[in-house]
Amino acid sequence: MPLIHNGKTFGMLELASFNLYETHHIDLLASFAEGIASSLSSIRSNEHTVQLLEKTQLQAKNISEQEASLR
Repeated sequence: MPLIHNGKTFGMLELASFNLYETHHIDLLASFAEGIASSLSSIRSNEHTVQLLEKTQLQAKNISEQEASLR
């Protein structure tokens, strides 16, 4: 079962059973897969935001140092 959120695939969920899955089981698993994909999307977005913040802070520090050397 693909882990898809907003049209983007984040992974696959593979399950095995000795019995056939009933329709309500598949619907429940699809709901779980959507929630997992949404969580993965949020985590990836938060990680990207942290990286951008660190980059911005480094740039601000460099600019401050350059300003101080010009004085």
